[in-house]
Amino acid sequence: MKKEIYIFCLLLLLGGNLYGIINDLNDSTDNWTAIQYLNQSDFYGDAQANGGDIIGDSAYNQPGFYKRYDYGLDGEADGGDDTMAFRIRLASDDSSYLLIGFDVDDGTNLGPDGTIDFYLGVSFATGNLTKDKIAFYSPGSSANDSPATATFNDYSVYKNGNNNDFADYANLSPVVLGVNEGYTGTDASTNLDGGDSTDYFVSFQVEMNVINAAYQGISGTTNLLTADSEMMMVLGSSGNDNNFNQDFAGIDGTTGASLPWTDPNGPGAPIYTAEGTTPVPESSSYALMFGALAGIVVFLRRRR
Repeated sequence: MKKEIYIFCLLLLLGGNLYGIINDLNDSTDNWTAIQYLNQSDFYGDAQANGGDIIGDSAYNQPGFYKRYDYGLDGEADGGDDTMAFRIRLASDDSSYLLIGFDVDDGTNLGPDGTIDFYLGVSFATGNLTKDKIAFYSPGSSANDSPATATFNDYSVYKNGNNNDFADYANLSPVVLGVNEGYTGTDASTNLDGGDSTDYFVSFQVEMNVINAAYQGISGTTNLLTADSEMMMVLGSSGNDNNFNQDFAGIDGTTGASLPWTDPNGPGAPIYTAEGTTPVPESSSYALMFGALAGIVVFLRRRR
C-alpha cells in the first residue's frame, strides 16, 4: 500500500496523470464550447505588437476562444480526474504567450468580482522546445481589473517542451475546415483576416486537481474549483510573461484596453461554470424567469 501511495505522489509531482486526458486536442470545434462576447469574438489586425493576434468572426461561426470539460474515466464531476481544456485561434503561428485569467466566484459575491484570481498560460516558441510550456501565473501588484492594469508573475511551470508527454497536453495546428474546424459553411475560412498566413489553433489542457493546487496556492483560499464553479475568463496574448502587450479577445485591442473586464463592452467573457456549455444567467435574468413562472402559476390557478 505504501508503494502505491509513493507512486501516486511521485506522479503528481512530475505532472503525470493517473486517469485519462482528452485524447485529441486537434479534433473538431464541434466538440468544444465557444466562449461568447458581446462584440465580435475578436477583431482582425488589432494586436498591439507583432504576433499573438487572436482572431474570430463576428457571426460566431468561427470563434477565437473555446473551452471544454472532460469528466475523466469515472464519468463523474468530482474534480479528481476531471480535465479543463482551452483552444485559441490565432492569425499565425508566431511565438507568443497566451494567458487566460480566471475570476472565480468565491462564495462571497453573486458571481466573480472583476479581479483576476490566477492566470493559466501556454506558449509555443516554434522550433525552440525549451520555451514551449504550460504554466500558472499569480496576479501582479497592480489592480488586475482590466487589460491595462493586468500584470502577472511566473508561479509554476506545469509542462514544458522537454517533457516527453508535452504533446499530450498542448497542440499547435493549422486550421483545416472539416477537420479541426467543424464549421464548413459557405463563409468558412482558414484565413479569417485575409493575411499572409493560415490561421492556427493553440489547444491545451490541464487536470482539475493541478488547477486547484495552483488556485489555492496563488489565492490562499481553501475553496475548490469543481464542474459547477462559476467563473469569468479573460484571454490575452503577449510577447513576454509579465504583462499583456499584444491582443485581447472580445475587444478591439487597439482602443479597448482601458475598459474593465466587467464592462458590458469590455473583454471579460460572460460567466460560465467550469463544465457549462452556455453562460450562467445573471441574477436579473433569474428574477425575470421566476416572475414569469409565478405569473404562469397564477394564470393557471385562475383558469381552474
